[in-house]
Parts: sequence; C-alpha cells; structure tokens
Amino acid sequence: MFLSILKWTTFQQLEAQIQAMKSDQTRIAEEERRKTLNEETKHARARADYQDQLARKRAEEELALKARMQEESLRKQEESVKKQEALRKATIEHELALKHKYELEKIEAETRARAKAARENRDVNLEQMKLHEEENRKTVIEKIKTGGAVLGAGLQDFLSDKTKMTAAASAYASEDGVLTPEMIDRNTKDAVAQHKHKMEWLEKEQLAARNKEIVFGTKLKRETAV
Repeated sequence: MFLSILKWTTFQQLEAQIQAMKSDQTRIAEEERRKTLNEETKHARARADYQDQLARKRAEEELALKARMQEESLRKQEESVKKQEALRKATIEHELALKHKYELEKIEAETRARAKAARENRDVNLEQMKLHEEENRKTVIEKIKTGGAVLGAGLQDFLSDKTKMTAAASAYASEDGVLTPEMIDRNTKDAVAQHKHKMEWLEKEQLAARNKEIVFGTKLKRETAV
C-alpha cells in the first residue's frame, strides 16, 4: 500500500514536471515565435524602408537627369543662337564693308571725273575770264578817258565863253537882281572846284582800274600755275 502511494506520488510529480516542461516549452516556443515575428516585422520594415529609399533615389536621379538634359538642351540652343547671331553680324559687317567700298569707289570715280572736267574746262574758263576782264578794263578806261575829255572840254568852253559864265552867274544873282563881281568870282571858283572834284574822281577810277587789272593778273597767274 505504501509502495503504491509512493509510486502514485512519484507519478504525480513526474506528471507535474512533464506539464511544467510542456508549459515551458510552449512559453519558449511562443517567445521564439514572437521573436521571429518581431524579426520578420523588423526585416519587412527595413526592406520597405530600403525600397522607399531606392524609389526616392531613383526619383531624384530621374529629376537630376531631366534637369541635366534640359540644361544641355538650353546650352545647345544658346550656342545655336550665338552662332546664328555671329553669322548674321558677320554678314552685315561684310555687306557694310562692301557698300562702303563701293561708295568710296563711286566717290573716287566722281571726283576723278569732276577733276578731269575741271582740268579740261579750266583753260577755256581762264581764256573767257581774260577776255571778259580785258573788255571790262578797256570799257572802264574808255569811259574814264571820255569822261575826262568831256569834262575838260566843258570846263574850257565854259571859262572861255563869257555869255555862258554870265548866264550861269545870273542864277546866283542877289535878291535885287544885281550880279556883283564877288558873286561872279565865287561862281567861277565853284565851277573850278567842281571840275577839280570830278578830275580827282576820274583819277581814283583809273587807279581802281589799274589795281583791278593787277589783281586779275595775279589771280590768273595762280590759276595757271595750278
């Protein structure tokens, strides 16, 4: 009986130990499962983060590549515009240079033509000027000579003709109609003074004519020398 009780007790203890071991195993298994789940969750989160990082990196790389492509396109467009502008500027400068050259050649040709025409006409013009001035000089001298002769003859005729002197003096008679010797003498002096004044004017005209002839001769020599 005692042995039976002892066996039963031992069996119960063993059963309890077995149950305890089972409980420990279950607890350990649960803990391991939780650890595994946590690790899996942790790894899944890490993978998700990594995938997110990769996606963001790819997006950034795509944006950077797009920006570089746009910059390259803008740079090429700017270079093309610069080349076109340089070509346009060079074309304009070339056209302006040609236009300037043609204008200079035209001006030079016109200048040569005018100079040639001037040289061809210079002798004719000088000859015409000589003839014209010579005619003017002769005309002036002839007028001076004629005027002097007329004035001289007129004064001589006036002084030698008592009747004319008396008639002229009568215009200057006194208020009572009496012509005094003083009046006659004064009128005679006035006539002589007028004649002297006219002779001085003729001398000035002759001098001016000679000076004009000298100036023309000097001018003619200069133009002939040219």
